[in-house]
Amino acid sequence: MATVVHHDHNTLIYLFACHQFGRLYYSVDTLLKAPEISKLHATIEWQEPHWVLRDLSSNGTWLNQQKLPPAQEVVLKPNDTIHFGRVDGESITVIDLNPPKDFLQAENTNSANHNLDSQMGLSEASLPTAGLPEAGLKKLQDSSIIPLDDYMLLPNEANPEVVIFHDRNLHQWFVEYSQDNHAPPIRMGDEERIKINQVQWVFRQNRVIENTQEINKNAPCISDLSFQFNVSLDEEKVELQFNFLNNQYDLKIRTHHYLALLLARYRHSDANKGLDDSSCGWVYTEQLASEIGVDVSHLNIQIHRARKQFADLASYVIDSDHFIERRPGEIRFGGSHFKIYKGNHLEINH
Repeated sequence: MATVVHHDHNTLIYLFACHQFGRLYYSVDTLLKAPEISKLHATIEWQEPHWVLRDLSSNGTWLNQQKLPPAQEVVLKPNDTIHFGRVDGESITVIDLNPPKDFLQAENTNSANHNLDSQMGLSEASLPTAGLPEAGLKKLQDSSIIPLDDYMLLPNEANPEVVIFHDRNLHQWFVEYSQDNHAPPIRMGDEERIKINQVQWVFRQNRVIENTQEINKNAPCISDLSFQFNVSLDEEKVELQFNFLNNQYDLKIRTHHYLALLLARYRHSDANKGLDDSSCGWVYTEQLASEIGVDVSHLNIQIHRARKQFADLASYVIDSDHFIERRPGEIRFGGSHFKIYKGNHLEINH
């Protein structure tokens, strides 16, 4: 997400895809209160691949001390400074110009900062700081905004309470509560409210849909991939790789790959019994937890870690969240094509 600093208040502002600045309280995204400010004074808008500034005011907008021609679009750069209403009026400085993202916004900022900062491990090093005065740097520590990647474990990966993921095929966000095995994913609409670590968050849609559709036109599905499990003889180590168009991707050795391995074996076994593909491989979570020797809550964490790792590496796969598929009370391995090697022996070719 693009960010600017409002110097008069030492606050960090995350930009909407079309962000409005002005004095009209209920109609703008950032309120500017000075009397020389117009009701709708200026906009900063995402026009891929740039953010552009446009002056709509009576008294003018200045970019780096130069007054802009009315209604003319100007491409912004990092560290640009904008003054509204007069050359020394209220001002903002551009920190970064990343594309817009959907995000969560805390309803109670103070509560969010207290509960989420330590949970999410935020630090100065992970946040934009270029051009920010010392007083404003402290504001960047606030966690009242969470920009959303396509697969998120919140408040953190170690102990996730909720899982938020984006289905790029449906252009739809979903939320799952990690300890609820029987509830299906819940669709999230704009201004949907979610509680995380005793903090109420509001989901805000800010993604440009046209760009998402363009990315998805020729995107592969998980059924187009070929997976390979490499399992040690004692099954203590499981490595997972996948191949697409002769390119190999390595998910390395991870504990949660053992879960995917067992699910792949169930899928193959059901196929050999003649079950329809849509029915193959589904296993009750309680049964699988017992087989692995963990409780269901720990199994859920492994499921979400596996799905997130795959979604992060295979972000181009349109249904990457289906790496481990879920329905109420049951899960299965989402891959249709896979091989399992135990030692150097080919155990399964599916």
